[in-house]
Amino acid sequence: MNEWTGLATQHTIWVRQHNRIEQKLHSLNPHWDGERLFQETRRIIIAQWQYIIYNEYLPVILGPHAMQAYGLELVHGGYWNGQKSYPIQNLHLHLLTLLNLLLGTVFTVDLCIEWLS
Repeated sequence: MNEWTGLATQHTIWVRQHNRIEQKLHSLNPHWDGERLFQETRRIIIAQWQYIIYNEYLPVILGPHAMQAYGLELVHGGYWNGQKSYPIQNLHLHLLTLLNLLLGTVFTVDLCIEWLS
């Protein structure tokens, strides 16, 4: 029995999406070798994953206040070339991930800040 069916499902979905995009890129660029196809597809998959995380997952988990406070909103149009450093934010996200995995519940950044204070 697989205890991590959700994780296995996510892996399957992303592998199939990778293969689908790679086939499409290959038909558009038959002169690309396997490594170039893989890397370009990888970039697209990472962008899709980041969009889902920052647009759908984090706003629900962190809430709009934390998204704005830590500058996590998506840039609509164009590219963002800056870099922001929020070391305490990274600590909170790692703590959230650990707590959610260990306890199987949803914790918010505010709760983690309370615990760390």
